[in-house]
Amino acid sequence: MLQTPEEIEQGIASARKYLAAKDYALREAALFLLQKHSTMEREAERVLAAVQKYTDELFIDALKNAPPEIVLEPLKALRSTLEERYTE
Repeated sequence: MLQTPEEIEQGIASARKYLAAKDYALREAALFLLQKHSTMEREAERVLAAVQKYTDELFIDALKNAPPEIVLEPLKALRSTLEERYTE
């Protein structure tokens, strides 16, 4: 639905706001919009913050296209936290 460069930039700005929303459907729509109209290089830190907050599989999968230097260590730490939580 976004057609002009201005509409796309407005859509990206809105999606960034809702990437960490409580409602899963809203987070999912925000992620899809960002994947379509932005790059994971630009959005990796925001997506990572949503992963750390909600651990949504879809968001974790999206990070496979993120720069490793941004996401690798935080994802390792998250994995350790999750392993501790579920192995106790």
